[in-house]
Amino acid sequence: MKERLTQLEFFNDTTYMNDKLNALAQHVNVLKQVIDTKTSVNDLIFKFIDQAWKDGKLNEKVVIRETTTDYFGLFAETEKLEDLIYDAKYEGLPEYAQEAVKDQLKQKNTRSQHTREWLIDQVVAKITRKMISQSWEKFNTAYLNDVVQSAQIKIENEALAKIETHFFNRAGKYSYNPSVEHWAKVKQAWNSMSKEEKGNTFLEKIITYCDLVVRARAFEGKEIHSLNFALKVQIFYKTMHYIFHEEFRNPITSRGNFAMRVKGLRNRIIDQIKREFPEGILTEDMLAKSRKYNDYVNAKFNSDKAVGVRQNTAVVVKKTAEFLQKVTGQVHKGSVSRCEMLFN
Repeated sequence: MKERLTQLEFFNDTTYMNDKLNALAQHVNVLKQVIDTKTSVNDLIFKFIDQAWKDGKLNEKVVIRETTTDYFGLFAETEKLEDLIYDAKYEGLPEYAQEAVKDQLKQKNTRSQHTREWLIDQVVAKITRKMISQSWEKFNTAYLNDVVQSAQIKIENEALAKIETHFFNRAGKYSYNPSVEHWAKVKQAWNSMSKEEKGNTFLEKIITYCDLVVRARAFEGKEIHSLNFALKVQIFYKTMHYIFHEEFRNPITSRGNFAMRVKGLRNRIIDQIKREFPEGILTEDMLAKSRKYNDYVNAKFNSDKAVGVRQNTAVVVKKTAEFLQKVTGQVHKGSVSRCEMLFN
């Protein structure tokens, strides 16, 4: 650890560092004799770094650059570890979100992000790498767990719904694949019907099902928001090009997200986006295509209109079944075969 700290240049006082490390080693030797001790080496190293921070013996700018992100040290406003503390309070969140955060922090044995204790954890993880096993959650990934993320998404969705209702007088619902949502509603409606509602004969069932294919709505009372495949590819390509360009790489799994709180870095990122994509990530042309596609998917999957091959085929099959009913008044074997072929 002494070699690691010297190499990293984390301390501004070598004598202080050596004295504290010697004291740490002696403490470890004493604890080795205590059978039922609950103190871990991690606890001791945590206190060691905490005290060095309090005593002003850390090269804080170097620690920031090497520990939290490689880019913090570029800005004067991040020369002090204290500047990175953002002790978020959860009182403003709904109760279920507060409980989700507390539960996950406890389960993962990690601390609330951006606090003093959490920052010290990052330093400890850095200087003990490959020496002492650390929880992966120490590396700024606690926010990725499913429970906390789901709670956060729910809060955001509720906020967006209120904004849409208030400013645009509409209720929207984003769907990555409206077709899947529509078919799910068709099947749900069909399975919930009684035998009498579906029809007593094969032709009646075909008519009922075809009618569901046309009239079932993916999101009743809401406007679908979606993107066609080409736009998804365009946006994905632009986003990936930005994320993996130069020093800005993989912000979700790396510690780069923490740097986003620094105003200087945010401005630098914004300038880079403007420079590389002068028309923006989503251009006016792409937005116009998106609106046109939204009109299409709403007509196809969220209305009573027959739009697209599938629904137009259902209309033809329905009319054929109704014609056969009218002509024959009963189901003949040949008629059934013809209807099955058209329906498939």
